[in-house]
Amino acid sequence: QQQQQQQQQQQSQSQQMQQLGYPPQQGQQQQPAVKPHQVERINPSQIPRVPCFTRPDGHPARVYHPKRAVLGSGMGMGMAGGGAGGGYPTNYDGGYGGPNPTGWDTNNVGGMNASIGGSRAGGGRAGAGDGDSGAVTTGDLKAPPPADSRYVVIDDGNASPRLVRSTTFAFPRTRGASEKVGVPLGLLCTPLGVGSDGCVARVVDGITPTGTTTAGAADAAATAEGGIGGTRYEAETESVPLIRSQYPGGGPVRPHRCPRCSAYLNPFSRRPHVDSGGMIRGASLSFICNFCGHSCRVDAVVDINDPAYSLDLTAAATKFGTVEYELGGDVSPEYVTRDALGLGPVRQVILFGIDASLDTEMGNMLEYYVEAVRTVAEEVGDWWSRQGEELLRGPAKVSASGAGGWGNGQHTTFSSPPSAEQQQADGQDNGGAASAPANGSNRPRVGFFLYQSDRVIIPHYRKKYESRANHIAPHVRDGISGEVAGVRRQRSGLNGGGDIELTLAVMADVTVDPFSPLPCYDFTYDVTDRTSLERLCGVLDSVPEIVKHGFGEFSQTQEKAQLEQIRSCGGAALAVLSSALSSTGGRGILLTSHRPNFGIGALSDREVGGNAKHYQRIEAERELYTPLQQLVKRQISFASGDNSGGNGKRGSVGTETAAANFYSQLGSTSAADRVVLDILVTTPLVEHGAVGAVGTGMPRSRFLDVATLSELCRHTCGKFRWIKFDARDISGYSHMLSEEILRSTTSFCGNDAVFKVRCSSGVEVESYLPVSQNPGVLVDDSVLSSPELEMNTVSPGTCIAIQLRHKIGGIPKETGASAGRDPMVYFQSALLYTTAAGSRRVRVTTLALRSTSVPSEIFRLSDFGAVTAFITRQAISDMLRPDGGTHKVAREAIVTRCVTLLANYRLHTAARSSPSGQLILPETLQLLPLFCLSLRKSLILRPSLPKGAWSARPSPTADERAYHIHHGA
Repeated sequence: QQQQQQQQQQQSQSQQMQQLGYPPQQGQQQQPAVKPHQVERINPSQIPRVPCFTRPDGHPARVYHPKRAVLGSGMGMGMAGGGAGGGYPTNYDGGYGGPNPTGWDTNNVGGMNASIGGSRAGGGRAGAGDGDSGAVTTGDLKAPPPADSRYVVIDDGNASPRLVRSTTFAFPRTRGASEKVGVPLGLLCTPLGVGSDGCVARVVDGITPTGTTTAGAADAAATAEGGIGGTRYEAETESVPLIRSQYPGGGPVRPHRCPRCSAYLNPFSRRPHVDSGGMIRGASLSFICNFCGHSCRVDAVVDINDPAYSLDLTAAATKFGTVEYELGGDVSPEYVTRDALGLGPVRQVILFGIDASLDTEMGNMLEYYVEAVRTVAEEVGDWWSRQGEELLRGPAKVSASGAGGWGNGQHTTFSSPPSAEQQQADGQDNGGAASAPANGSNRPRVGFFLYQSDRVIIPHYRKKYESRANHIAPHVRDGISGEVAGVRRQRSGLNGGGDIELTLAVMADVTVDPFSPLPCYDFTYDVTDRTSLERLCGVLDSVPEIVKHGFGEFSQTQEKAQLEQIRSCGGAALAVLSSALSSTGGRGILLTSHRPNFGIGALSDREVGGNAKHYQRIEAERELYTPLQQLVKRQISFASGDNSGGNGKRGSVGTETAAANFYSQLGSTSAADRVVLDILVTTPLVEHGAVGAVGTGMPRSRFLDVATLSELCRHTCGKFRWIKFDARDISGYSHMLSEEILRSTTSFCGNDAVFKVRCSSGVEVESYLPVSQNPGVLVDDSVLSSPELEMNTVSPGTCIAIQLRHKIGGIPKETGASAGRDPMVYFQSALLYTTAAGSRRVRVTTLALRSTSVPSEIFRLSDFGAVTAFITRQAISDMLRPDGGTHKVAREAIVTRCVTLLANYRLHTAARSSPSGQLILPETLQLLPLFCLSLRKSLILRPSLPKGAWSARPSPTADERAYHIHHGA
């Protein structure tokens, strides 16, 4: 009887495996009965097969409708995208398998865009209370396609998975149901994962970004005259609709919001309608908020220029899951966060600080840095000129008094880049000595300065003045005073050579209070104007001569010259970047190959000194990959001595405390001035096994203090990039260097951003993950409201993890006609940001999910990518926890979470009836144990030294671990 039962179980399991698509197993042998004294062994036939990771680029992209897939076929049958009758094709499979549900040819961009436009134009209004009476269960729902697969999203009233992903698309109804599962509850938000209308993506070497196409207008753009290096610029097939005034001349709009919870009108707001029966001034809009249940009655007029378009704008807000509103200062003063400080929109200024010192191991890296700046300037100007009208249009004028988006009356609206005559009229092309242009002009500008040893040199063009006072007077009028420490003139070959000259402004105060002696508009150049771009290229061509005269004359002796090669005033250079961009905002990029080790912000080598056994003790190693800013806050004594900043441990503590205070203050000041600081470090390529442990006498890599510098970048929403130089592939390195910079400078980005997430009743935001590594500054962390995240900039790669939790009582039950169904849960993210042209916008994304109390459905609709991302960020939070967090604690926590999740699946689903010898895993999380083991062995969490092998070479080093923590968070 026991053998017969086993045979029946094997037959039923083989049938289930065949139904799931697995091939039948040939020659399976019957396992003998397990005796009581024997250890039960796992049947190899029950081990889940690894799914195929092969997703070829040529595979046709599937079409995904988020509302129907997530909410079921009974929701919103009047939505667009389902054919002439407004329904959905019968062969729809969730968008990631089977036949193409729409029959679109993915190689025909025109046909795809026409279909998307038709779906937007012909769709009905969602969430109006009708078409929502079908009985929907979680068994009808399907999870979105994997994040790394090819798919096209049709916005039918729910959030796109490119913008918001939940760890599970069947949300647990109560806290008890969540604890039975063990799947982390949270959202992964990429607010700008999809560009706005008019955004044109940059494509390099034929690689198309996610959500873009490769034909139609893109081919015309690729073959257009003026392309740089074969780069193509292509319009995105997926874009977020922009709600703006249809009145001639444009104008801001006022979004409709709930007066109680401040949630925005969305497709799931119930029974929206305009009272008074017409679109007249004084009409009101009524709807029931789906977040708090409040019956709202707000002003229906959203366009202050003409109320005749109010109903159309309301219909757009209730039709799409993600919309954008163009805002204005007078009509929407609550959205202007910087007006009280007198600051206008963030300028598109890219300023480089180039390390001109000679590296003893890699040689002269200056030529590669200069070539990268040249490439970036050319490509940024070309990319800007190819953007659509919606992106290039600045803040619209509302009235003759100039009540624009920032309330300063100096904005202009344009649909194409202004000409050189307009640029000169604005003061941008004034003989090379440019003053600050009018606020309406926001074209990108690029500039640079050089630093070496103990001074900073700023080359710039200026008109010939008879006296030094005339040269300083314009800067005093701009509010910037200060003497130029040293000036050296060089005749310019541009513009006849008689009107302007190339001047070197030297800033030698690198130890006390470094500053920028010139406003950034004096040494940055408009890269959209050919004359200005040629002047920038002329300055770049003169860099070798500038270095020879600007730095060489200060090195009188050979000993001093050798000392200058190992000294770097990188801290002062970062301060100059922040000071120069303080009045305009923008992005500062530091190109170097050393850590700052001289002057203000000098960082000592914490791997050497008083204690040479950092990697032998977990607590001592933890201090090496923890930023100095956090160590000073926790008042932790430093383990290292100092070889350059004093004798003894007391001097080291004083030096590192001063450095920590400097970088903390610099990060806060830059964040307040909307300055983004990027640091790009180049080091020699170290072959495997060449990195030695401290105290072993073996060679080791240079210490960069990545933890402290990357914390500065994180505070300002910048990035720390580490490139290893290989002398055998010089051309490849130069290309890599420029591409790393262009990745952030030519993407659709928003400046001066504020991010907030709202939840419906029964759910609340617990925290942002990782706790101490948020991409910005966390504000308004109160009990009654969810916290807000202030960011200097937000890009398509900005991914924010929000950890959720249930309130007491869980999600309330549905009432009225929806009684008896699984209740809905809603999440809404709002991103307030400024476009590159200076237009203030708010992007609203609404995600609706079904809730359930069935653990098996929660497991079935789990998202593997979101779950693994949360496990990684939770591990980083455990690792950087101030109360004893280490990488050893994080490794143990990963195993605990994985085992708990698999045990819950075994206990609370149908798998509990399976024999104990079988390895039972959730279908969507089959690779979770493999991922957890890989994460434990990654450079973030694995031990630096094998157990007991204290003389071995550490791998990873503290810098490598800190670098991967920075990018893993």
